Amino acid sequence: MNHYVHKIEDMYAKRKFDKEIDNVYGSKADTAAPANNTTLEEMKNSLPTLKNLHAKTGYAKLESSELYSVGAAEAKTFAYDTDNYTKANSVFYRSSFSSYRNLAHNMLHEFGHGVHYFNGDYYRYLKGGNRTDKQLQNWKEQYAFKFAFDNGGLPYQNNAWYLINK
Repeated sequence: MNHYVHKIEDMYAKRKFDKEIDNVYGSKADTAAPANNTTLEEMKNSLPTLKNLHAKTGYAKLESSELYSVGAAEAKTFAYDTDNYTKANSVFYRSSFSSYRNLAHNMLHEFGHGVHYFNGDYYRYLKGGNRTDKQLQNWKEQYAFKFAFDNGGLPYQNNAWYLINK
């Protein structure tokens, strides 16, 4: 019985983020969002999940880009060795703004990277042994997909990138 109750709780959590998006954006949730920094700031401050999690990224800088995408990526989060990778900068390309919902889910995923950097997990993993760039990239993405899912985002097991690279 206890396992079943946890399953129900998990089902609710997986939909919680979309409910927040619907509550804030209503009928325009699935329409294109203006591709600019103001949209990022307003969304971060309007959705309770993002507002709460942004602090856990160490207040990662958020910015929009004129580029449509970089490869298949709709957004990227960067951190540098000058501060042991603890300060993150998330860039959202125009493709992220295809809808408010898409942007919100991309922000949640990128916040996973930001938390990963800020809490030192990335630095410890990087320094923990010889790993290829592909191993490092896969580990970072799996962390961010799981982080987003654990915070009410999309099921990462259904994501094409995740299925190919897990």
